[in-house]
Amino acid sequence: MKRNSLVSLVVLNVLLLGGLVMTILTAGQPVSAQTAGAVGRYGDYAMVAATPSTGSEQVVYIVNLRTSDMVALTYRSAKNELQVIDQRNLAQDAGSRPRR
Repeated sequence: MKRNSLVSLVVLNVLLLGGLVMTILTAGQPVSAQTAGAVGRYGDYAMVAATPSTGSEQVVYIVNLRTSDMVALTYRSAKNELQVIDQRNLAQDAGSRPRR
């Protein structure tokens, strides 16, 4: 019984090692969801879920880190849809506020 377990573990380890070697040898360009040449259209995003102090509904804030655009969304379960609460450009808002 122990010999069969040992043989199967050795075979499994050899297969895993072979898969690792093949992955390293055939590694190409990293995969990306954005299309080439779409500068300014796509970006890296950060998402934060929060509950506002004025209500009980959950809000998701999504920020495009390249363009500084932010959108606030909430989910309406009655209509089964996402509703846009507001959309702002954080860079413009930061530039237009008075300095202290």
